[in-house]
Amino acid sequence: MLLALVALILFGAAMTAVTLAGAAGPLREGRAALARGRVDLLRGDAGGASSAFEQAGRAFARARSATSGTAGRLSTLFPILGRNSDVADRLALAGIDVARSGDTLSAALTGLPDGISALAPHHGAIPLDTLEGMTSDVDRASGLADLALGELQGSPGALLLPPVSDARARALDAIGSSSGTLSSASAILDVLPGLAGGDGPRRYFFGAANPAELRGSGGLIGAYSVLTVDHGRLSFSRFGATEALGDAPADAVPAPSPDFRADYDQFGGAGSWQNINMTPDFPSAARAIEGLYRLRTGQALDGVIVADPAALQALLDVTGAVRVPGLGARVDARNVIAFTEERAYGLFHSPRQRKQVLGSVAAGVFSRFVAMEGKGLPRIRAVADAASGGHLLIYADDPIAESALQRAGVSGALSAPPGDALSVVVNSASGSKVDYWAERSVSYRVELGPGGSAASSVDVTIHNGAPTTGAPRYVLGPVPGLGLKAGDSRSLVTVYCAPGSRPYGPRRDGEPIEVRVGSELGLPWVQDFPTIPAGESTAFHLGEALGSGWEGDERGGTYRLTFLGQTTTRPTTFHLEVVAPPGMAITSTSVPMRVSGSTATWEGHAAYRMSFEVSFAPPLPVRLWRTLTGWIA
Repeated sequence: MLLALVALILFGAAMTAVTLAGAAGPLREGRAALARGRVDLLRGDAGGASSAFEQAGRAFARARSATSGTAGRLSTLFPILGRNSDVADRLALAGIDVARSGDTLSAALTGLPDGISALAPHHGAIPLDTLEGMTSDVDRASGLADLALGELQGSPGALLLPPVSDARARALDAIGSSSGTLSSASAILDVLPGLAGGDGPRRYFFGAANPAELRGSGGLIGAYSVLTVDHGRLSFSRFGATEALGDAPADAVPAPSPDFRADYDQFGGAGSWQNINMTPDFPSAARAIEGLYRLRTGQALDGVIVADPAALQALLDVTGAVRVPGLGARVDARNVIAFTEERAYGLFHSPRQRKQVLGSVAAGVFSRFVAMEGKGLPRIRAVADAASGGHLLIYADDPIAESALQRAGVSGALSAPPGDALSVVVNSASGSKVDYWAERSVSYRVELGPGGSAASSVDVTIHNGAPTTGAPRYVLGPVPGLGLKAGDSRSLVTVYCAPGSRPYGPRRDGEPIEVRVGSELGLPWVQDFPTIPAGESTAFHLGEALGSGWEGDERGGTYRLTFLGQTTTRPTTFHLEVVAPPGMAITSTSVPMRVSGSTATWEGHAAYRMSFEVSFAPPLPVRLWRTLTGWIA
């Protein structure tokens, strides 16, 4: 009897080995072809992409032949070993659908007169008809990517051989990213005609933000224009200083979110142009802007768009230099950030004149960008990069359009999917522009415990590299009455945590301190208010306890973190360290991380929005034993 059982297990192992050996080569070939197709699509070679996707489809079909053959069917009869063959079969099926998705997009772009370049503005207008013509193809491609993702998500995720587990994790990440991108593109294409005035003019508050004086959703909005979009054509009104519109009592403007009054009315809230975007939630800031604008002018708007100098840099990289009105100076991609955030303050005696001129530069860059011909693909990339980096934020009154913008990640919303979350937000209280020289780093260590629990610590270091001389007082300060010296920084530093977390033990520079606590849109926060002299640094530390920090059980699980960034002149350095629960080791990560046993680390310049997934499990024999004993129980 025992010999028969051993023989049966060996037979199952042999069938699984034959299946995986037959599928491995075609799966690798298909994955490589998909990668080539993606690269070709991104560089505008629709024909090359189509050829690559067709090759990928053929490779995955061969892999499917191996997994659905006699050996593959027999291997699935064995409860544990058969999981590996099942996953290989799902990988092949998902690959076929992804290849069809890519081929659908490639064929649609091949049918356009100039390929993907036809989607860029032409003759001074957004090509609404061309974009609308792409809608059905993008919808179909999105549906195929969703189908592929569903196939793979329905496959077994535990008790897999390491190569199979790794392949499944990589595929889930890649297909999930493609599915999300195509879903967002489909949603945007559906609402773009309305946003771009396809059925009548749309009017947007267009604000120029300056991160040299930080605010929660970017930088101080000192200049504005009203942007009118009519059937894809853009026109800007004359730029002016927002302060010329006039402030109002905070409670004179409807609160844009349930927490807004409690969090920001003490700073002027929705009635203060200077502080109206202290919230890191741009939709809330946008609704406040619309409310105050309507109160002061009697005019309604259809939405809000805010751009900062980094957005201009991305566009100037395509358009080339533009001339600054009244100065004879030229700005280009290399100097626009330094010019707008530092040098311009020494060139204009009147702040209002400076804001008007720099606002006109922004309008000129955007107008030239839309009016130019050629460079279609670089222009599309420039807008995509500016929006995904948080340098170009868009809010629409239409709830369907706003939902699409949020799905596309260009709304600047303070929101995170289930799992852990972290955001560090600075609001300047110096009345100066010293944030131009600020450098900051955020370190986050998470130790995962039994039963889904977790304990974490966040350390925020801000270095004030501002000089004390050599720039106008308007830039370096001090502002009378604040008790600061030239170059000093005073900031409201807010650390946002995951819903349900319990922050504890706040310290500044190693000493316990009292902090403000509160919440915004479901995320609890802790606030410090440090003063940092020029040339010095401050360090803020906070501990957190999370009752449900990861999903899974004793056989393994996954930790998820969403890092919500803030646009700053100098990028934030982010260090993440995740320690698996006791007795478990890291098995996969959604982004490349340095893995050493039970610890995964990542360090680099933080993107505007980052998502991390870290999976872990005990050694395979332990997982098998726990599964078997679980069945017996």
